[in-house]
Amino acid sequence: MSKVYVFYNPLANNGRSEEAIGSLLKTIEGEHVLCDMTKGYSDIIGEMGAEDTLILCGGDGTLNRFINETDGS
Repeated sequence: MSKVYVFYNPLANNGRSEEAIGSLLKTIEGEHVLCDMTKGYSDIIGEMGAEDTLILCGGDGTLNRFINETDGS
């Protein structure tokens, strides 16, 4: 069964991103995994399958860091 992975940066949006995450989670049906990107996420990337969905929440810096750290995987 597919999962929705929500990676977020709690420092984004002047530290208010967790408020927005709460609203986002209300729209997700089924199983989801919430990951604070400041605490590491490489092990979670390894468990994701092709049928899973990734939602990345943050700003330009969050996106840049994610792309560079995952090296295209």
